[in-house]
Amino acid sequence: QLGLQHRFAVVVDIEMSGERGGIGTAMELHNEEMLDVMVQRSGLTKDLFLGQLSSYEDLDGLPVVLILCEKGKMGDSFPPSFRYYDLRIRYPTVPTARSAIVQDLGRAFGYKTQAEAPVIFVGQGCMEALEKPAGIVGIDPDYTTKMKRIGKIEKHKYPKKEFDLDPYRKYWQAGEHNMDYHSHPDNTESCKNWCNSPQNFLLFGRPQIGKTGAFLHLTFLLFRHIRGEPVDVEGLDMVDPSDSEDAEDEH
Repeated sequence: QLGLQHRFAVVVDIEMSGERGGIGTAMELHNEEMLDVMVQRSGLTKDLFLGQLSSYEDLDGLPVVLILCEKGKMGDSFPPSFRYYDLRIRYPTVPTARSAIVQDLGRAFGYKTQAEAPVIFVGQGCMEALEKPAGIVGIDPDYTTKMKRIGKIEKHKYPKKEFDLDPYRKYWQAGEHNMDYHSHPDNTESCKNWCNSPQNFLLFGRPQIGKTGAFLHLTFLLFRHIRGEPVDVEGLDMVDPSDSEDAEDEH
């Protein structure tokens, strides 16, 4: 039923500080037969293939159940053959932060259309929250350590559209773990005022559209510029925000 006929691998990726790991190590220790299939398909030697096996995308086309424990964040992408996405353990009830669930749900889409996206499973409480008229924008924007409400909970304190950020600036405070909390000279006042820092910029966009790649490439260009090396921007596409269909909602 899941498309995993005869044999399939079960890979667990868990955060373990001080431990050498990675997909290659897991496959070599616990899924050697599946690893042999991957090596044969690649046409490389085993050592060379293991040296290149570094991302979830390398599992493309293989029958694998991949279990992640606080992993799979910060720009990682799942392979095109990704078919089922089970978030029931992570979201059994109403989500507590829009920022987290948008990121997690966004992992299932990437550059795919909705018809091509994998099947997503969430808990009943989470599903009921997402099916409300307000939808995902009616969920608190972030954890209380990063954003706090000002006053009572009222509907107008939440956005009505995906890119409507005004309510967050008007009716929410920066929490102590929010970057903006420390951007004000007086930290006791900074939690009451959103402040724009001249030393920081916000890269804003939907999940899985290439923000991490854009950020890393910009970092590379700045690195070359600081070293006095030539910076080639000829191949970059310069986009005018006013041309975006969502431009009126971006702030």
